Amino acid sequence: MSINKNVARVLMQHKEEYALSFDDLSRKLGIARSSTVNYCNGAVNLRADTLELLAERCGVAITELVSECPGGPRFRGGSRLFFTIKMQLLCVKRNCI
Repeated sequence: MSINKNVARVLMQHKEEYALSFDDLSRKLGIARSSTVNYCNGAVNLRADTLELLAERCGVAITELVSECPGGPRFRGGSRLFFTIKMQLLCVKRNCI
């Protein structure tokens, strides 16, 4: 999977997990709504500094942002930890880690 698609996956998961609208997500990320929509669609190539910004604002490691399978435990809350474990099990099942 391309980096753009991985970024889109992580952003959409973040959006859904916190029940954010695109406007809310844009404000949280500190970027224009149109850019947020493009990133969530995987429609643009991102610069390294943009990847770092998105990872920081979503609270994920940059490796998780650009990799197909989530890395180590990134989430701090109960539901987030469950989600991480679920994704790791899915990745093991798909042999991607």
